[in-house]
Amino acid sequence: MAQKKDRGKEGNNKTIILIILILIVILLLFFLIKKCPKTKEKVEKPQTTATISAETQPYEEIIVKKETPAETKEIIKKEIPQETKITENKEEIQEVKKQEKQEEEEPQLPEASEYELKKIFGDFGEKKVQFNEPCGIAIDRKDHLYIVDKNNDRVQIMTGEGKYLAEFGKSGNGKCEFYEPVAIAIDKDDNIYVVDKNNDRVQKLKKDGKYIMEIGKPGSGEGEFYEPYGVAIDSEGNIYVVDKNNNRIQKFDKEGKYIKEWGEMGQEDGEFSEPTGIAIDDEDNIYVVDKKNERIQKFDKEGRFILKWGKLGAGEGEFYVPCAITVDREGYVYVTDAQNNRVQKFTKDGKFITTFGSPGKGQGEFDNPAGIAVNSKGEVFVVDSNNYRVQKFVK
Repeated sequence: MAQKKDRGKEGNNKTIILIILILIVILLLFFLIKKCPKTKEKVEKPQTTATISAETQPYEEIIVKKETPAETKEIIKKEIPQETKITENKEEIQEVKKQEKQEEEEPQLPEASEYELKKIFGDFGEKKVQFNEPCGIAIDRKDHLYIVDKNNDRVQIMTGEGKYLAEFGKSGNGKCEFYEPVAIAIDKDDNIYVVDKNNDRVQKLKKDGKYIMEIGKPGSGEGEFYEPYGVAIDSEGNIYVVDKNNNRIQKFDKEGKYIKEWGEMGQEDGEFSEPTGIAIDDEDNIYVVDKKNERIQKFDKEGRFILKWGKLGAGEGEFYVPCAITVDREGYVYVTDAQNNRVQKFTKDGKFITTFGSPGKGQGEFDNPAGIAVNSKGEVFVVDSNNYRVQKFVK
C-alpha cells in the first residue's frame, strides 16, 4: 500500500514537472515570437532608408533616426525633396555662371548683318577689266579702285562699279615695270606704292603711274628683300614692307630711308612664318598676316608686340592660309582666309564679328580670295584671285 502511494506521489511530481517545462517552453516561444518583428525592423529599415539618404546624412545619424517606422517615414519625406532642391539650386547657379561667362566673353558689338553681294566684275584675259591672277587692291580718296593684275604685270584703275578708268605697268625690271606685283598701298597724298615681288622691291609712283622712286634690292640686309609681299603707309608717311621670305617687317621713312626692322622665323610673339598682308589703323597700329602660323599679329608703330589671334582651322577666328588684311574707318579688321574661301571680320582686339563667302565660282563664292579693301561708304571689295574677278559686298 505504501509503495503504491509512493508511486502515485512520484507520478504526480513528474506530471507537475512536465507541466512546468511545457509552460517554460510556451513562455520562451512567446518571448521569441514577440522579439522577432523588432529585430527584423531594425535590420531592414535602416538599410532601405540609408540607401535613400546616404548622400545628405552621416551614417551614425541615420542609425539613430531610424529606430521606429514613424521616424523613418518622416525622414524619407524630408530628405528626398531636400536633395532635389539642392540639385536644382546647383543647376541654376551653374546656368547663371555660364550666362555671365558668355556675356563676359562675347563683346557688345554693333549688330553685324550678313554681307550681301552687290557687284561682280572681271574675267580672265589681258583686256580692260580682265585679269590674270589678280592680287592686291587699294582705294584712293575718290573711292577709285587700284587692282594689282599680277600675271599681266600691271595695275588697273576702276570705279567702285567696275568701270575701267586707266592702267599702268608692263613686264620688266625698269621704272614702272613689274615682275609679278602682288600688293599695293596709297598714302594720304594719293601716291601709289606697288610691291614688285620678283624684282624684290617696292616702287613709289604718282597716281597716274609716273615713277617717283623705289626701295629695295635682293638680299637679307637692311633695305633688302626676299620676295616682299605687303606694304602699308602710316599717318606720317612711313613705309612698312612685309619681307616675306626674310620673315620680318622693315620700316622706311617717306624718302625711302631705312629706319628699323623686327621679326624672325618662329612661332613666338613677334616672330613670323612667311608673313604676307599688312594694314595700319587710324592710331598707327600695325596688323600683320602671319600666314603659315595661321594668325594675325598686332604691333605699335615701333614694332612692339600688342596682341595676336587665330589658329589653324575653319571655325570662327580660325584660319587656313590667311592672305590679306585691311582696316576700315571704324577700326574693324577684315582678313581674306584664302583656303577657307571666305572673309572674316573682327574688332581691333581680334574679337570675331562675322564671316561671308564659301568655296565656288558662283555669286558670293570664292576661289582663293586675295586682296581686300573697304571704301568710304563701308563697301567691301574682295579680289577673287582664281576666279579672275572682283566682288563687291555691302551690309
